[in-house]
Amino acid sequence: MILKKYVFSLFLIICLSCVSTALVYACSCGDKPTVLSAFESSKDVFIAKVITLEKGDENLYEKGIKGVRIKVQKTYKGSFKENEEIFIDQGHDGICGIAFNEKYIGEEFLIYDLHKDFDILHISYCGRSEYLKSAEDDLLYLDNLEKVKGKSRISGTLHYWGIGENKPSDENQIIKITNFKTKKTYKVKTNKDGVYEIYGLPAGWYYVETEPAKGWKSDNLYRRYLPVDYQAYEKLNEKDYPENPQNKQGWTKPDAFYLFPNRHAGLDFNFVEN
Repeated sequence: MILKKYVFSLFLIICLSCVSTALVYACSCGDKPTVLSAFESSKDVFIAKVITLEKGDENLYEKGIKGVRIKVQKTYKGSFKENEEIFIDQGHDGICGIAFNEKYIGEEFLIYDLHKDFDILHISYCGRSEYLKSAEDDLLYLDNLEKVKGKSRISGTLHYWGIGENKPSDENQIIKITNFKTKKTYKVKTNKDGVYEIYGLPAGWYYVETEPAKGWKSDNLYRRYLPVDYQAYEKLNEKDYPENPQNKQGWTKPDAFYLFPNRHAGLDFNFVEN
């Protein structure tokens, strides 16, 4: 698929051996969608809190937990009402579903659709459903939807993964965004949550970069990705794809991406100590 030429793909493949059978199920997560792509493709987008946990037979349920009850806190899209309670089945790797335990009680999640596989209603860990405390990029867009919908957006998060007084701040880090065609560079700063965003840039190829603090390096293997705008790519034929700027002389940046008109794109930056 030509999309793979431009997007860094992260596939998670985990096999689960069932207790009473020889069958093996596998979960495969594709590329993570952009906020806009996830919002448009989801029937329901809402925030919910885990309030109770229901245990069951350990031979039938993952970790002996039948499921959890969640309470809706806020709805961005769909029919769920505030304070509505929903029972969610215990997930497992075979259906890409979150497997709950007591530590999840009281946690809040931003949920893009509830998924149903093998008659099990679960929260998928593929896509953009996430702990609320880790969904700052999404919330910055969703909480201002009426003001910014229909505008192009480049965004992402920057995090220094560490503890102690030597950990650099995620805030006020400078992000440089360069247009391949015009060579114009835009500079934005991350907010208190490490999120950067810019709206209204023209369509085209861009490269986003930043310099880590001294003694820190990019964690490329696990904590860096280019989100995919599935709706934009699916409307194009192969002949419509712009030439990859990485093949142009003088443009050797590894993380170039194409910003479609009125769509979203971006890149996350995550750093660990050398």
